[in-house]
Amino acid sequence: MMVASPKLMEKEFSDLVNQHVLTVPLIINEKDCFYRTSLEQYLRDKGISCSQKIEIWSIESIKRMVMSGIGISLLPETCFRKEIESGELKVIVN
Repeated sequence: MMVASPKLMEKEFSDLVNQHVLTVPLIINEKDCFYRTSLEQYLRDKGISCSQKIEIWSIESIKRMVMSGIGISLLPETCFRKEIESGELKVIVN
């Protein structure tokens, strides 16, 4: 599931949907990780361009960066469930 902070402005999401441009960084884990490969393939399939990527090897660090509004990420629901339920994160794509 792709998640973002509720702090991100709606413009970023409308750009993503309407113009297929990701205007915030994609916060991702190491290059050979299945989730990263899946996310990059999803973006290619949808024709979404992304010029900014931040590579972080720690899932906890990825969560904190996304919650602070720095960018968006895709990880398994189990990694974000508590933050989604508390409203600290919102689901962009399920």
